Amino acid sequence: MIPKRFEIATVLLLLAPLSSGFGLWLIFQAGILVGSNAADMITVAETGVGVLFFILGFPLFFTSIGVFASKESLEAQKWVHWLGRLNPKIENGDPSPVSSAKGRVYAMVILLVVFIQAILLIPGIGEDRLYPLNQFYGLLGSLWYFYVLATGLSGFILIYYRRIGGYIPAIIMMVLSIGTTVPDVLGLLPPSAPTLRTTVLMLSVLPLAIPLVYVSWKALHVKVSEPSSSKIATPPDPTKARCS
Repeated sequence: MIPKRFEIATVLLLLAPLSSGFGLWLIFQAGILVGSNAADMITVAETGVGVLFFILGFPLFFTSIGVFASKESLEAQKWVHWLGRLNPKIENGDPSPVSSAKGRVYAMVILLVVFIQAILLIPGIGEDRLYPLNQFYGLLGSLWYFYVLATGLSGFILIYYRRIGGYIPAIIMMVLSIGTTVPDVLGLLPPSAPTLRTTVLMLSVLPLAIPLVYVSWKALHVKVSEPSSSKIATPPDPTKARCS
């Protein structure tokens, strides 16, 4: 049983790159509008909205990590309080899974190897292609890269501190990595298909994805701690007391 607060944190974590990416797209679209005064006003408005969505992605990301790190529902509710009317209600009786060391070391080792591979894929080290940062795709690709890396790093830190919620960012990181790597290797993403060295580095992540997802999924399906209030002592039977 996965607590509801982890489901809310997952939604916020997935909304973070969508918000920042959409804001970045609006900013670049605004740069296309030139000419009349009306177009200039539209450009300013569209740029302002784009900046707002771009910045919004960062508090959404850190809020989701805070909810994953929370030990109980009341602590998680404080992280989402800034959303105001959109504040999701987290049940006070939301049970907390019992942290288990089973699979913890395997998950941390796999994540560490993935981080090393991610560093090797930085342009100029293992990545032969150049991504111009003055273009939309270059900035979006860099934003996506750091988002996926930050998601995995957050999962690693939470798992290290025995927070059961850290396994969810680990799963999300691997799913996103697979969803990006396969189309890129097939040459479906700009600017061009990767070279042989880059392809080998990218494909080396895939064999690690399955065991990490499996270990993380098993760690999430653990017993749920029962609240102490539910343990009510049964009064002694008076008839048995007389017989004794």
